[in-house]
Amino acid sequence: MQPALSLSELTISQAIADPLIAILNEADGVNDRAFAQLLESAARILGKCSKISTSEETEPRR
Repeated sequence: MQPALSLSELTISQAIADPLIAILNEADGVNDRAFAQLLESAARILGKCSKISTSEETEPRR
């Protein structure tokens, strides 16, 4: 049994869409697609993966 998601945890989709995370990723030179792939890979390893939308399906962040 997996622990319940707390209110303070973001889903993968929320993390990808989060503006503060986007600013940090930009500062670190990490693009949206690479970040989404990183989170999906980690989720698969942890056995928590579900299909998510990538930055190609949403408006690009500036």
